[in-house]
Amino acid sequence: MIIDDNELLHLDIAQVTPKGLFFEGKTYTNSNMIKKKWFEHALREGTWQIPILFLRPNLDFLLIFDSGTYVIATPVEINQSPPEIINIYQEKLRALKEQFFEKNKKH
Repeated sequence: MIIDDNELLHLDIAQVTPKGLFFEGKTYTNSNMIKKKWFEHALREGTWQIPILFLRPNLDFLLIFDSGTYVIATPVEINQSPPEIINIYQEKLRALKEQFFEKNKKH
């Protein structure tokens, strides 16, 4: 039997950062990491490393051992929008929230 190395799970180390789980130039996340506030913790306390499993050459997901089971982390796109666009978006969002809360206060 011939086993292709690309079909095997590989073990490596990924870095938990304030922006997500970083591995080989990509950022990953999942709902467990968000619920457990991994990224907020990394912002406050500093980054740390965790072991991960993955398939080469495709890095569409990482397997992470968490709370006694394996969970999947998928890549996310980090927003590279210019700061002006982000500021306009945040201002519009704040205005909508204010309108919503003002409207609900009247009822």
